[in-house]
Amino acid sequence: MILLNANTETKQTFEKVIETMGENVKWTGLIAVLEDYLILQGEVRSLFFHFENKKVATNIIDIPVNQEEVIELVLYPKVQNVLNMTLYAFGKWGMIKGLRVDQDYAKLDQLFAKILEEIYVEPAFSREKFRFYKEGIRLTFEDVVQAMLEVQQKPAQEPELAEEEKQGLWHKLIWKKLDTSFQKVETTLAERRKERLGHNFYLVGYLCPKCKQKMHMVVFPEGKELLVDTEEGKVYLARAYACDHCNCFYTPRPKKLLAEGACYEMPFLSDRKAYEDYLELLGERGENTSNYHFNEFVKDRNAKPVQSTKEQGSESAKEELADLCERLEKLPDLEFSRLKARIEEGFFPHELIQKQEEKIKEQTKKRQKKNKYDTKEQMPGEKQSGQLGPKQRETGRMAQRRGAGSVVTSQRTPDYEGEEKIAYQKEHLSGSTQAVPEDVRILERRKKAAKEKKENYETRMNLWERLSPRQRQELILQIKNEPLFDDVQKKTMLTKVQEKEQQGRMQELEKRADAAENYGYVQLKRVADEIKGAEVPKEFKESLLDRIKLLLREKGEKEVRQLMEQMPQNLDRKGYQRYVDKLKEYEDVDMTPYQKELQQRREGIETQELGNLVKRARKISREDYVDLLKKIQEGDFLPENAAPFIEKIRERIKEKDADEIAGICKDISHMDFDAAAKAYEKISQGAYLPELKVDALEMLVKRLTKIKADECELLVSKLKDAMDGKIKENPRHHFYPARKVLLKEATEEEMQVIDYALGTYATKRKPFEYPILVVDTSRNESGKEGIILTPEHLFYSTILNAYGIPIQTIRSVKANTGLLGRGITVEQHDGTKTKIPYAVETSEMTKWAKILSDFIAYLQEKPESRNVTYLAKEKHETICCFRCGYTYKGGNVCPKCGYKMNR
Repeated sequence: MILLNANTETKQTFEKVIETMGENVKWTGLIAVLEDYLILQGEVRSLFFHFENKKVATNIIDIPVNQEEVIELVLYPKVQNVLNMTLYAFGKWGMIKGLRVDQDYAKLDQLFAKILEEIYVEPAFSREKFRFYKEGIRLTFEDVVQAMLEVQQKPAQEPELAEEEKQGLWHKLIWKKLDTSFQKVETTLAERRKERLGHNFYLVGYLCPKCKQKMHMVVFPEGKELLVDTEEGKVYLARAYACDHCNCFYTPRPKKLLAEGACYEMPFLSDRKAYEDYLELLGERGENTSNYHFNEFVKDRNAKPVQSTKEQGSESAKEELADLCERLEKLPDLEFSRLKARIEEGFFPHELIQKQEEKIKEQTKKRQKKNKYDTKEQMPGEKQSGQLGPKQRETGRMAQRRGAGSVVTSQRTPDYEGEEKIAYQKEHLSGSTQAVPEDVRILERRKKAAKEKKENYETRMNLWERLSPRQRQELILQIKNEPLFDDVQKKTMLTKVQEKEQQGRMQELEKRADAAENYGYVQLKRVADEIKGAEVPKEFKESLLDRIKLLLREKGEKEVRQLMEQMPQNLDRKGYQRYVDKLKEYEDVDMTPYQKELQQRREGIETQELGNLVKRARKISREDYVDLLKKIQEGDFLPENAAPFIEKIRERIKEKDADEIAGICKDISHMDFDAAAKAYEKISQGAYLPELKVDALEMLVKRLTKIKADECELLVSKLKDAMDGKIKENPRHHFYPARKVLLKEATEEEMQVIDYALGTYATKRKPFEYPILVVDTSRNESGKEGIILTPEHLFYSTILNAYGIPIQTIRSVKANTGLLGRGITVEQHDGTKTKIPYAVETSEMTKWAKILSDFIAYLQEKPESRNVTYLAKEKHETICCFRCGYTYKGGNVCPKCGYKMNR
């Protein structure tokens, strides 16, 4: 069983289906795929889609859910397409109420084949069934979903992308400038060499500036630096860094270290597949080596004369590192930090770093210790700069009192503000010789100015009707921004303005309603819409709308009568449709009296047009009739008008299909298996009417079943004869009752073990591949473990594994009866040896192995029949990469971004 957690799009889709069907299912978002069932698990009842019997039903089921086994569908967008096939299939069968699928079965089958071609699965969708086959072997829906999951082994990490997110994003591979800072953790050479991301990316001590996760570095050898495009021009990269968490790459700018923060970035955001392809591409160009050079602009490299070779660069690195390490203690902190950064960033060979690593680590500790002691820490009781002690604060207060004594009186003025302060100072200072303070005079002037402003605004509001719209807006804006008013004053005045505005709107609407009596229907609709959207009291609005509605009905009925009277007699379908669309505009008019007349006119127009369409069409081949039928079905004709024409065309198609099928299925009763199988394939893949195809395929299936059942019966008889007198009768040996199964006479007891075994570990059988013998070795005799021998395979199942060995690959079957390694061993032509279960006594093991070996040799004498399909592929001399647009010749892999699916 496969458990999937639906993404947002799938959840919305299936929830809409549940709602449309009216089913009492509260879906949890969990999808279970079990054999041929798709189950939407609900809190109480779940919704079941069964591919085999075409049923959609609800039931109560308890599915055990292990959260670790639940697969997030958002990571597997291709699986979503497989699940969506359910809606098309069951919608076409009419099992989903409210969902209509117009495509015919052949088109849907082609659509499903396109979805499944990546996993080489062939669908068989018809009116009767929906099945899946791979190389002729029937698969369950669960097998199909599992195969699609396995195709997407490394899914994308970003949840919801549009439908275009399936083949990846389009990426313009130009590295972008970025100024940031990279935190660093100490790492050793051994750690950096041991921990790797893969593709020659090794651990470094730098952390990603976005997610703070450790990054990995790839170094390109000297002389083989990677050429990339950046915002500043083309650059040769000596090294690059990857964050596997953010799907992002970084590299320093020319002549810079990554530690300095000046870098380029190449973010792939949520496109994990593109990131992995680029990671692989960079890794293939890089090595686990060192490079003494910085990143370099192409123009700078071209401007320099050719200098050192790779060996000379390595020698320079060796001399510089040795020189710096000799005078480590004398190096300034900045130069020492740059040395460590260059070591981290792969400037020096590993063998040189290994020799000097301990010395550098020791010097790092010394400098950290020294910096710690150089930092002066504040001791308890010690004053910080700018902070006064208790005595200083007291002295300051005394100085203030001495300095202010001649000015300030002993009585302190209360801390009033605004008008209270003005009133207080007027009362207490009125008899004083001292002048009124400046702040009091400012408040008085402000109050006077506010009063004048208020009078000015009120005067303008009294002239509201005479103001233009622009002047009204300016007045409102001035009141809102008036600095002399507080919030209460502004609100009061704005309320008055709003009242004025509303009165104006009401008067304007009243005038519009009075003038509406002379308007036509369309103008009345505009007036009604205008009234509905107006900001006026509800009672006033409703009274106006009542008047307009009466006018709408009167005007509408009058205009509709005129239109019907003026309708031309020689209208075509387009003209008729324009007339109908025009009539639909009269929403307030009862169209019932005119429906019959409109229907009659449409029937006459469509019947005439259908006749002309059939008369003008080319009618020679089956394809001609199919095209004609398609035109009629897509022509938006009334079903009752198109039905007679469709029926006649289908009769002609049926006659042609019947003649062709009769030629393919000539004398079915005397066909051999190969001829019947070829006929079956031709008809199943051909474009024929479903009812004819189903009948023909059923006859061929009966013939193929009969042939294989007879063959199986003979093989069972031959094997029994070989065992007679050599192997005792054994209740663990179950021979397939082919004849009884064919005649539907096999009992449940006879088939119980065989059916369980076939359904457990022989699901990859081909069609019409019947078992000859089932050997049951399970403890409870259920058929869960053992072997199944068919004309094509030897299937086996044990507690640990299950597999199918093709008969043609088996060299021999041998028995080992010793104490050690006792068992039956199958040896294949490639030397592989496999132990298979058995259910005979030790004394019979050798004979049983010999019987199996001889019988398999007999089966191998039959010629092997293979069905090889060749896909025609259009060849292109120059390929344009689907992802980045880079053009190149030859191969499916883009040399610039690593995309692997170019064709």
